[in-house]
Amino acid sequence: MPFVFTHVVHFLYRDSSKNLDIALEQFKELRHKGMVLPVGILNMILSAGAERGDIDRTLALLGEFPRNNAVPNADSMGFAFESLGRHLSRRTLNPAGPELRSACLEYADSFLTMMDEYGIEPNHHIIREYVELLCHAHEIDTASKVIMESVENEWPVCSKAIYVVSMANVKQRQDYEMARRIANCAAQPLPFLMENIEKHELRQSQALESNDTTI
Repeated sequence: MPFVFTHVVHFLYRDSSKNLDIALEQFKELRHKGMVLPVGILNMILSAGAERGDIDRTLALLGEFPRNNAVPNADSMGFAFESLGRHLSRRTLNPAGPELRSACLEYADSFLTMMDEYGIEPNHHIIREYVELLCHAHEIDTASKVIMESVENEWPVCSKAIYVVSMANVKQRQDYEMARRIANCAAQPLPFLMENIEKHELRQSQALESNDTTI
Protein backbone atom coordinates (compact mmCIF):
# COMPACT_ATOMS: atom_id res chain seq x y z
CA MET A 1 0.00 0.00 0.00
CA PRO A 2 1.47 3.40 -0.95
CA PHE A 3 2.73 5.45 1.99
CA VAL A 4 0.17 8.21 1.55
CA PHE A 5 -2.70 5.70 1.80
CA THR A 6 -1.14 4.05 4.83
CA HIS A 7 -0.73 7.44 6.50
CA VAL A 8 -4.37 8.39 5.93
CA VAL A 9 -5.79 5.05 7.04
CA HIS A 10 -3.61 5.12 10.18
CA PHE A 11 -5.43 8.04 11.79
CA LEU A 12 -8.93 7.17 10.57
CA TYR A 13 -9.62 5.06 13.61
CA ARG A 14 -8.90 7.74 16.17
CA ASP A 15 -11.87 9.16 18.05
CA SER A 16 -12.36 12.40 16.13
CA SER A 17 -14.74 12.29 13.17
CA LYS A 18 -12.76 15.21 11.75
CA ASN A 19 -10.21 12.63 10.59
CA LEU A 20 -12.76 11.37 8.08
CA ASP A 21 -13.07 14.88 6.65
CA ILE A 22 -9.28 15.11 6.39
CA ALA A 23 -9.15 11.75 4.62
CA LEU A 24 -11.82 12.82 2.16
CA GLU A 25 -10.01 16.05 1.36
CA GLN A 26 -6.69 14.28 0.90
CA PHE A 27 -8.25 11.70 -1.38
CA LYS A 28 -9.95 14.40 -3.43
CA GLU A 29 -6.58 16.10 -3.81
CA LEU A 30 -4.98 12.84 -4.91
CA ARG A 31 -7.79 12.28 -7.41
CA HIS A 32 -7.28 15.74 -8.91
CA LYS A 33 -3.62 14.80 -9.36
CA GLY A 34 -4.68 11.77 -11.37
CA MET A 35 -4.17 9.08 -8.73
CA VAL A 36 -6.79 6.30 -8.70
CA LEU A 37 -8.02 5.22 -5.28
CA PRO A 38 -8.43 1.44 -4.91
CA VAL A 39 -11.81 0.08 -3.85
CA GLY A 40 -10.18 -1.49 -0.81
CA ILE A 41 -8.98 1.90 0.45
CA LEU A 42 -12.39 3.48 -0.09
CA ASN A 43 -13.95 0.59 1.82
CA MET A 44 -11.55 1.13 4.72
CA ILE A 45 -12.80 4.68 5.08
CA LEU A 46 -16.40 3.55 4.66
CA SER A 47 -15.79 1.13 7.50
CA ALA A 48 -14.54 3.96 9.73
CA GLY A 49 -17.63 6.04 8.91
CA ALA A 50 -19.92 3.07 9.52
CA GLU A 51 -18.35 2.41 12.92
CA ARG A 52 -19.29 5.96 13.93
CA GLY A 53 -22.78 5.80 12.42
CA ASP A 54 -21.82 8.81 10.31
CA ILE A 55 -24.43 9.01 7.55
CA ASP A 56 -23.25 12.24 5.93
CA ARG A 57 -19.70 11.06 5.49
CA THR A 58 -20.86 7.62 4.37
CA LEU A 59 -22.89 9.23 1.57
CA ALA A 60 -19.93 11.46 0.67
CA LEU A 61 -17.65 8.43 0.49
CA LEU A 62 -20.07 6.52 -1.72
CA GLY A 63 -19.97 9.52 -4.03
CA GLU A 64 -16.22 9.06 -4.36
CA PHE A 65 -16.60 5.69 -6.09
CA PRO A 66 -17.86 6.93 -9.49
CA ARG A 67 -15.45 9.86 -9.35
CA ASN A 68 -12.62 7.35 -9.10
CA ASN A 69 -14.09 5.01 -11.72
CA ALA A 70 -14.48 2.49 -8.91
CA VAL A 71 -17.40 0.09 -8.47
CA PRO A 72 -18.81 -0.54 -4.97
CA ASN A 73 -18.79 -4.16 -3.89
CA ALA A 74 -20.66 -6.16 -1.25
CA ASP A 75 -18.35 -4.87 1.50
CA SER A 76 -19.09 -1.28 0.46
CA MET A 77 -22.83 -1.81 0.72
CA GLY A 78 -22.55 -3.66 4.02
CA PHE A 79 -20.72 -0.68 5.52
CA ALA A 80 -23.32 1.69 4.04
CA PHE A 81 -26.20 -0.16 5.75
CA GLU A 82 -24.19 -0.42 8.95
CA SER A 83 -23.79 3.36 9.14
CA LEU A 84 -27.58 3.80 9.04
CA GLY A 85 -28.26 1.19 11.71
CA ARG A 86 -25.61 2.53 14.05
CA HIS A 87 -26.85 6.07 13.56
CA LEU A 88 -30.27 5.04 14.84
CA SER A 89 -29.12 2.65 17.57
CA ARG A 90 -26.73 5.09 19.25
CA ARG A 91 -29.32 7.81 19.84
CA THR A 92 -29.98 6.76 23.44
CA LEU A 93 -30.40 10.26 24.93
CA ASN A 94 -32.43 11.53 21.99
CA PRO A 95 -34.19 8.53 20.41
CA ALA A 96 -34.79 8.65 16.68
CA GLY A 97 -38.19 10.02 15.79
CA PRO A 98 -40.39 9.07 12.80
CA GLU A 99 -38.74 11.61 10.46
CA LEU A 100 -35.22 10.33 11.08
CA ARG A 101 -36.31 6.70 10.83
CA SER A 102 -38.07 7.48 7.55
CA ALA A 103 -34.98 9.26 6.20
CA CYS A 104 -32.74 6.30 7.05
CA LEU A 105 -35.17 3.91 5.36
CA GLU A 106 -35.12 6.09 2.23
CA TYR A 107 -31.31 5.95 2.21
CA ALA A 108 -31.54 2.18 2.62
CA ASP A 109 -33.87 1.96 -0.40
CA SER A 110 -31.33 3.95 -2.43
CA PHE A 111 -28.61 1.50 -1.36
CA LEU A 112 -30.77 -1.42 -2.49
CA THR A 113 -31.24 0.31 -5.84
CA MET A 114 -27.48 0.79 -6.08
CA MET A 115 -26.98 -2.92 -5.44
CA ASP A 116 -29.35 -3.75 -8.31
CA GLU A 117 -27.55 -1.33 -10.62
CA TYR A 118 -24.15 -2.86 -9.87
CA GLY A 119 -25.39 -6.45 -9.72
CA ILE A 120 -24.31 -6.91 -6.09
CA GLU A 121 -25.72 -10.04 -4.46
CA PRO A 122 -26.61 -9.87 -0.76
CA ASN A 123 -24.05 -11.46 1.54
CA HIS A 124 -24.32 -12.23 5.27
CA HIS A 125 -22.93 -8.78 6.21
CA ILE A 126 -25.42 -6.87 4.06
CA ILE A 127 -28.39 -8.93 5.27
CA ARG A 128 -27.39 -8.60 8.92
CA GLU A 129 -26.86 -4.85 8.77
CA TYR A 130 -30.03 -4.31 6.75
CA VAL A 131 -32.32 -6.23 9.10
CA GLU A 132 -30.72 -4.58 12.14
CA LEU A 133 -31.46 -1.21 10.57
CA LEU A 134 -35.07 -2.27 9.94
CA CYS A 135 -35.45 -3.33 13.56
CA HIS A 136 -34.02 -0.04 14.83
CA ALA A 137 -36.51 1.72 12.53
CA HIS A 138 -39.37 -0.37 14.01
CA GLU A 139 -39.96 -2.15 10.69
CA ILE A 140 -40.17 -5.60 12.23
CA ASP A 141 -42.54 -7.03 9.59
CA THR A 142 -40.16 -6.06 6.81
CA ALA A 143 -37.14 -7.41 8.68
CA SER A 144 -38.95 -10.73 9.18
CA LYS A 145 -39.81 -10.92 5.47
CA VAL A 146 -36.21 -10.18 4.52
CA ILE A 147 -34.98 -13.08 6.66
CA MET A 148 -37.50 -15.55 5.24
CA GLU A 149 -37.01 -14.43 1.63
CA SER A 150 -33.24 -14.59 2.04
CA VAL A 151 -33.49 -18.18 3.24
CA GLU A 152 -35.84 -19.05 0.35
CA ASN A 153 -33.34 -17.54 -2.11
CA GLU A 154 -30.48 -19.40 -0.40
CA TRP A 155 -28.69 -16.17 0.47
CA PRO A 156 -26.35 -16.43 3.47
CA VAL A 157 -28.03 -15.44 6.73
CA CYS A 158 -25.89 -15.42 9.86
CA SER A 159 -27.09 -16.43 13.33
CA LYS A 160 -26.77 -12.83 14.59
CA ALA A 161 -29.31 -11.62 12.00
CA ILE A 162 -31.69 -14.43 12.97
CA TYR A 163 -31.32 -13.58 16.65
CA VAL A 164 -31.85 -9.83 16.21
CA VAL A 165 -35.04 -10.18 14.16
CA SER A 166 -36.46 -12.98 16.27
CA MET A 167 -35.95 -11.05 19.51
CA ALA A 168 -37.33 -7.87 17.93
CA ASN A 169 -40.55 -9.79 17.34
CA VAL A 170 -40.48 -10.83 20.99
CA LYS A 171 -39.62 -7.51 22.63
CA GLN A 172 -41.32 -5.03 20.33
CA ARG A 173 -44.41 -7.00 19.33
CA GLN A 174 -44.75 -9.97 21.71
CA ASP A 175 -45.21 -12.09 18.58
CA TYR A 176 -43.77 -15.37 19.82
CA GLU A 177 -45.06 -17.43 16.91
CA MET A 178 -43.20 -15.25 14.39
CA ALA A 179 -40.14 -15.23 16.63
CA ARG A 180 -40.04 -19.02 16.45
CA ARG A 181 -40.56 -19.00 12.69
CA ILE A 182 -37.56 -16.71 12.32
CA ALA A 183 -35.49 -18.82 14.71
CA ASN A 184 -36.28 -21.92 12.64
CA CYS A 185 -34.81 -20.18 9.58
CA ALA A 186 -31.32 -20.68 11.01
CA ALA A 187 -29.07 -23.13 9.19
CA GLN A 188 -28.29 -24.78 12.54
CA PRO A 189 -30.53 -25.08 15.62
CA LEU A 190 -30.27 -22.13 18.02
CA PRO A 191 -31.34 -23.57 21.40
CA PHE A 192 -30.29 -20.42 23.30
CA LEU A 193 -32.62 -18.35 21.12
CA MET A 194 -35.55 -20.73 21.64
CA GLU A 195 -34.92 -20.61 25.39
CA ASN A 196 -34.99 -16.81 25.34
CA ILE A 197 -38.28 -16.79 23.43
CA GLU A 198 -39.81 -19.24 25.92
CA LYS A 199 -38.59 -17.19 28.91
CA HIS A 200 -40.12 -13.98 27.57
CA GLU A 201 -43.38 -15.73 26.69
CA LEU A 202 -43.60 -17.31 30.14
CA ARG A 203 -42.83 -13.97 31.81
CA GLN A 204 -45.62 -12.27 29.88
CA SER A 205 -48.04 -15.07 30.66
CA GLN A 206 -47.26 -14.81 34.37
CA ALA A 207 -47.69 -11.01 34.24
CA LEU A 208 -51.11 -11.39 32.62
CA GLU A 209 -52.16 -13.96 35.21
CA SER A 210 -51.01 -11.63 37.96
CA ASN A 211 -53.05 -8.79 36.52
CA ASP A 212 -56.14 -11.00 36.27
CA THR A 213 -55.74 -12.04 39.90
CA THR A 214 -55.36 -8.43 41.02
CA ILE A 215 -58.52 -7.40 39.18
